[in-house]
Amino acid sequence: MVVYQKCKICGDDWEYTDEQYDLDPFKICLNCRLIGPDKPGVYMIPKGSDFPPSVHDRLSTIVPDEEIPRIYQEFFDEVDEYAKKIREKYGRK
Repeated sequence: MVVYQKCKICGDDWEYTDEQYDLDPFKICLNCRLIGPDKPGVYMIPKGSDFPPSVHDRLSTIVPDEEIPRIYQEFFDEVDEYAKKIREKYGRK
């Protein structure tokens, strides 16, 4: 089965298999995750940036800039919850 996702910030579409979704169930695309919450919605990667080469300019967003910190906070909360589940499932004995 395939799970379709749309990034809550840039609206970029991507798809997961069930197994991939179990490993990465978050609602912000990898590009937006790497750009981070402290950049504006539309963001051009500056020349000489220390971002990995896989990070691309974010040329559009589907939310206003004021919403972006809230969306990242939701993302961080999801990561914390996911980490707790993983620790419970695979925690140290």
